[in-house]
Amino acid sequence: MTAEPVAPAHLQALFSPSALQDPYSAYDAARALGEVQPPPPGFFGWFAFGHPEVSAVLKSPHGGADRFGGDPEFERTKSYALLKPMMLFHDGASHARLRGLATQAFTPKAVGETREFVQGAVNTLLDAMKRKEAAGEPVDFVRDLAVPLPVTVILQMLGLPADDGEKFKEWSDHLAFLLDGSSQSREKFEAAEAAAHQMSVYFRDVADELRAHPKPGLMSALALAEADQGRLNNEELLANAVLLLAAGHETTTNLLSGGLLALAQFPEQWRRLVQDETMTANAVEELLRFVSPVQGTSRLALADFSFDGVTIPTGSHVNLFVAAANRDARVFPEPHRLDLSRPNAKNHLAFAVGAHYCLGASLARLEGQIVFRTLADRFPGLSIAPQPLSYRANFLLRGLEHLFVALG
Repeated sequence: MTAEPVAPAHLQALFSPSALQDPYSAYDAARALGEVQPPPPGFFGWFAFGHPEVSAVLKSPHGGADRFGGDPEFERTKSYALLKPMMLFHDGASHARLRGLATQAFTPKAVGETREFVQGAVNTLLDAMKRKEAAGEPVDFVRDLAVPLPVTVILQMLGLPADDGEKFKEWSDHLAFLLDGSSQSREKFEAAEAAAHQMSVYFRDVADELRAHPKPGLMSALALAEADQGRLNNEELLANAVLLLAAGHETTTNLLSGGLLALAQFPEQWRRLVQDETMTANAVEELLRFVSPVQGTSRLALADFSFDGVTIPTGSHVNLFVAAANRDARVFPEPHRLDLSRPNAKNHLAFAVGAHYCLGASLARLEGQIVFRTLADRFPGLSIAPQPLSYRANFLLRGLEHLFVALG
């Protein structure tokens, strides 16, 4: 009997339980053996850790969207039917068509017009947190602000009912499980299958209603585009509505909670933010670099990629560790130190680069700036309560489960 091939320890460590708590030690140990590494025998995909290397693949038209598929059993599932039409997994004209329909809602002008709404939502949530603290109840920054704020904002932009926020959050958790792909849990997959069906039914009904009775918001625009022959089909409408809903808040939730924890771990940086309002925008860029709400992505090499004598051959899948690239000492000196005045902080890859640059980048920046500025102004004495830190079991969308705070 032939023994199953075993991945080198430094690559196994990237997907170990300890990497959820501290992925950066695992990235450093792996990159010490090369910024670009071939797949070990029997395993899937090349590995890229360095900023120049990851950036080059993301920017190149020869870095194709890494598509789901290849497993006939999976391709018969509701989950596959939901994922396949998402713009994440399309290139060229198909990607441009799908992305172009959503771009109108995320222009800087459109996002800027939501500033007052976001500020009002932040104030409301912080007022509720202050009342909880006054009543002696624990204040969980994740559950009390980092989750509900982005959900509320993206529902407003899509034009969907705010009352359905809890349902949407549950559905997006299932989508995050599918996108992560590292877990083999049959139970979680069956729950995701059920959620995929529920999402399809819900958005189908919403689209039918909005075509008959249009309302402000991106969802109405997508529904009307579906009715315009050739612009959007039924499966594309459903898949990309779900994607926009989930992507519009999952990553921002992780930025807000991870960012506040980072500021607590570097208290001198929190004091700088409290004292200097002008550094808020750059502070959010540095937090995006430091936290990396999306830890990685993947691409398909449509042509050879060569880096310092190492060639990734055409047809290869490439695992791009964005979070490792954001801690590359060749680009960011002292990469494990939070520095809110870092001059090149905006060179991070948290939103990717190239054709698949994050559609909601300007919205995430706005929410981050408003949240951290408002916290600094209203609660300069804010502190993190002593607590064990636990992360959701998702290597791709790494986020805290809870973060208990004292507002001060």
